Amino acid sequence: MDVPLLVPLATPYTDDTTTLSEIRLIKIMRWHRERGAEGWVVGSEVGEVNSLSHSERKQLNEWVIREAAGSPVIVNVTCNTTAATVDLAQHAARHGAKSAYCMPPFATLTEREMQGYLAALRRHGQLNVTLIDPSEQWNHLAIEATSIATHALSPLEASEPTLGKFRGGCEFKGEDGFCSPVNVFGADLANRLFEKWFQLGPIIQGLFRLGGHARVAKAALEFHGFDPGPPRPPLQSADENVRAVLQNLLTTAERG
Repeated sequence: MDVPLLVPLATPYTDDTTTLSEIRLIKIMRWHRERGAEGWVVGSEVGEVNSLSHSERKQLNEWVIREAAGSPVIVNVTCNTTAATVDLAQHAARHGAKSAYCMPPFATLTEREMQGYLAALRRHGQLNVTLIDPSEQWNHLAIEATSIATHALSPLEASEPTLGKFRGGCEFKGEDGFCSPVNVFGADLANRLFEKWFQLGPIIQGLFRLGGHARVAKAALEFHGFDPGPPRPPLQSADENVRAVLQNLLTTAERG
């Protein structure tokens, strides 16, 4: 691809999954950098965001921003309350994140409630925060409240034939590059896979549907010789079927 690739980071835990592992995170980021990554996305579905506490999300953001050493970091600040979302955005801004994105809270909101949520981010977030709404229900509110963001990020258009069309905030394009779950395989392999998307795309999409973003990401790291720690329960590691599909895919990609 002709755009920089942003890697949605898996979240590495210690062996018992009770705490985050900074050592494992730094090793993973440095490997990705060697493979061509040019930026980072923190707290996506790839990173088991729903398994992280609020304080863990802040700690993870700080570690990634520090190790990024100036390369762009985009933080997912989605929370179920306005106060928590604003707090994450402010924290990311203080520590040097390039921008952030949020998805609609999990609660069913009225239009007035969603307007208030976005307005609070606009007034207090201290960071460009873009709404990514796979349902497209609230896109008109983000457009109306244009000062909420510079639109550095945007959901993928259906007319992009070479991209994966993954939903749920794991895939988007912006001024800093392109984020996709496929990038967890390493930017160099991701480029090869995107070049052969017509042939391999259905296999890749099926792999992520079968295994889930977080399981596939950690299994891919293990394929490359890393120990990212297991997923946090109730999630479990990828099963043999997922690993077999993944191994065949990555072996094919490695051979070019």
